[in-house]
Amino acid sequence: MRSTAFLSLVLLSTACLTRPVGDEPEDGSTSAGDDVVTTVSPPATVPPSTTSTSGDDTTSIGPDTEGVTTEAEPTLGEGEECQLEGFAEILCGPGLKCMPYDSSGTSFYDAAACFPIDPNPVGLYEPCVWYGGAWSGYDNCGDHAFCADYDGDGEGTCTGICIWTADDWDAYYCEDPAAEGSWGCQSCFCSCEVPCDPLQPDACGDGNACVPTSHPDFLCVPDASAELGDYGDPCEYINGCDPGLFCANPASVPAPGCDQALGCCTPFCDLTQPNTCPGALEGQECLPWYEDPANAPAGFEDVGGCSLPL
Repeated sequence: MRSTAFLSLVLLSTACLTRPVGDEPEDGSTSAGDDVVTTVSPPATVPPSTTSTSGDDTTSIGPDTEGVTTEAEPTLGEGEECQLEGFAEILCGPGLKCMPYDSSGTSFYDAAACFPIDPNPVGLYEPCVWYGGAWSGYDNCGDHAFCADYDGDGEGTCTGICIWTADDWDAYYCEDPAAEGSWGCQSCFCSCEVPCDPLQPDACGDGNACVPTSHPDFLCVPDASAELGDYGDPCEYINGCDPGLFCANPASVPAPGCDQALGCCTPFCDLTQPNTCPGALEGQECLPWYEDPANAPAGFEDVGGCSLPL
């Protein structure tokens, strides 16, 4: 079981995840997963537009599409409303796909509708473009995929959308067998994401960071740390720290100024290695990310986070 006292929303570049990643420990035990500030901002190169999140002390930032060059909008308009849960392909019909889109101009997915499938679609994980704006629902990805990871340059990456079987509403799978379903809140749609290892900070490639989310446990998202992101730097979003670090409860980071910050950057650490936490002299330890490492997901048993015991 993962211990979670998450401080705010997880907002991925494609959607937000509001449900907690796990349950809080009942015995008062401490784990590094308690201390994560869980909101994701867009990359720092994106001109931001700001929306407040109800019941949250932070501000969620979404990319602004003004000034982005995209292809001309197709003549076909938005189709009937559809569901990104269940039998979307039946609801939309031939030549159409059920897609998340922004119906309110807030640069966040808040609805789903049937849109035309590009006659010459690009494949999963290939560069893609939007037709009519980054949140319009029009793109050149194939069926069961959408153009995601908006990075401010008018180009994204085709990312899978979970596929449901015709005989089981609750059963879904991803076209890429290495990917897992990751749920968002705004359209309640399930995207297919490939998990990453936070102990391998270069695993996500240039410009990305491996960060904690609800499911899978860690995903690659755009790195929004810009000039900040080192140990002890203030942060407000889980992708606001350099690769290999995460945005933690400031009380767990014994660095100057953290007592005045919403969150502070601190490294992931390997439980099998000696304590190399930068705040070790002040009492910081490599604490298990999961309440019981023996019950951690396969491959994540050794993941820890540098934190003061709270």
